[in-house]
Amino acid sequence: EISAPLEVVACNDNDPCTIDDVQEVDCYGNICVPCSGTPIITPKPTPDPAAPICFGESATLTASDCSGTLEWYSDASGNDLVFTGDVFVTPPLTSNASYYVACNVNGCLSDLVRINVTVRDLPEPQIIGPDEFCEGESITLNLDQSYSDVIWSTGSTSTSITVDNSGTFAVTVTDNNGCTGVTTKSVNENPLPSVEISGSFAFCAGESTFIEATDGFVDYEWSNGDNT
Repeated sequence: EISAPLEVVACNDNDPCTIDDVQEVDCYGNICVPCSGTPIITPKPTPDPAAPICFGESATLTASDCSGTLEWYSDASGNDLVFTGDVFVTPPLTSNASYYVACNVNGCLSDLVRINVTVRDLPEPQIIGPDEFCEGESITLNLDQSYSDVIWSTGSTSTSITVDNSGTFAVTVTDNNGCTGVTTKSVNENPLPSVEISGSFAFCAGESTFIEATDGFVDYEWSNGDNT
């Protein structure tokens, strides 16, 4: 059996991402090898390093070395396209995340390149100090540690404040990563107790008398040293 000679002829495989499309036919015009071409390799883009962000913030992602359009994906397989364009601003992030970028040139997509985003926790300051104090006195409220920047609701920028009135006091701190945290503490100024002394205040020499203070207090201290 003699095989018919094959001829390589130009064709169009209707794939915009191939060039030099050819197919093989025999002398009768029968297609023996389907039309196909050499794939066009679209260069991968170069992602710019993503700056770390604070919890709840959005990251701004960019890339270079793309002569077409940048496409951004949330998955490594390229199934979830989330943005098309040069600058991708992510949704607010609460944990570390990865995104993937590809370059699309005339419908021909490059391989995907991963960009990692680091999300830093917010500082959680604590205010240390009494919850209450007596009228006419004052207390000191302290931060649990030092921070890069501190601003109290009183306007103070120190790590502690002196309080002599009831209220809720807030403090905003910034850590070394530039992340901000806020906390509050409520304190109460208790009024001084009102006490009265009753009894017989006049008596004769050589005698004694009995006086008493208003009942219901925790401690008593008389000027003569008695504590009953």
